[in-house]
Amino acid sequence: MPESLTVRLKVLSPIHIGSGETLSRLDYFLDGGKLSVVDHDSLFRDPDFVSQREAFLKSGPSGEPIAKLVAPDMLRRHVTYRIGVSSAAHTSIQRSPTELKTCIKSAGRVYIPGSSLKGAILSALCWQVLHDGWFQDDPARRSAARTSIEQLLLAGRPDQLLQTILPRLGGRAADRLGKFTHWLDVSDSDLKPPAECLGLSLVDVKSMATARQASRPGRNLSLLCETIQAGREFTFTIRLDPESRLTVESLLRSITDFYLKVDAKDRVAGDATPRLPATGLIRLGQGSGAYAMSLLILADETELNVGRDGYRVKRPISRKRAGAGNIAMGWAQLELVP
Repeated sequence: MPESLTVRLKVLSPIHIGSGETLSRLDYFLDGGKLSVVDHDSLFRDPDFVSQREAFLKSGPSGEPIAKLVAPDMLRRHVTYRIGVSSAAHTSIQRSPTELKTCIKSAGRVYIPGSSLKGAILSALCWQVLHDGWFQDDPARRSAARTSIEQLLLAGRPDQLLQTILPRLGGRAADRLGKFTHWLDVSDSDLKPPAECLGLSLVDVKSMATARQASRPGRNLSLLCETIQAGREFTFTIRLDPESRLTVESLLRSITDFYLKVDAKDRVAGDATPRLPATGLIRLGQGSGAYAMSLLILADETELNVGRDGYRVKRPISRKRAGAGNIAMGWAQLELVP
């Protein structure tokens, strides 16, 4: 049986892992500096609301926020959860109430999905294995590895990628190599009430002007998103197959090496990037960017990123930053729990 290890995730900058759902202006209201999410089922069961129900239903499509359609005292009796609001998000809502993107939850509680963690880990391990193969010392092996990597990158064959990488990580038979979960299992994190870990952030999608665009850079967009706030902690478990060539310690080193490179590519002047740790660094959710979710860094290192036959992944044309402080999103640290 694989050994089960408990890992603590500490949030370093706002993380948004979307649920795919949004809250409209009829689903929330601002109250005392907090965002309150309305429980409509409870509201419609309230006997005091019966007399207002028909007028509310008729007025709803008008686009008015719910606080202008229902008395605040009544709304306060029917709140699902309340979370803090950044000053930039507060100003944005007051200027023009709009849809909010929600974080993923289970039974109304916030968590970090194991699939998100595993995907972030796999991105780092793919880079590590291919990087080590390209730059290894043995000339014959290096030549063979470079031929293989060139074919993978330039032919755009992600289906062959894991077939190349997993044999160097897992120790199982060939028929199981393509099944990542057979040698690495990552659980969902523990669950936390929204009030304990969420805040509302204004996320700016900042256009990054290239030399071609410098004379006419694109417009920036803004989104309102629930985000897991810096300083919050979650725990989850990792199970490594005993026959794997990896240890948890080597895994943490690999992901740190990769995500430090992601930071170097992603960081621009004016960013408020948190102080990044020397081990266990990882990036999750919206704002992680193309460098974290592709082999662009490897393509740059191997110089397979140029010309019409280069690695075919579009470079990022925008970056997501939270709030007026230009906070780089998605950073977290993983630590083994003794």
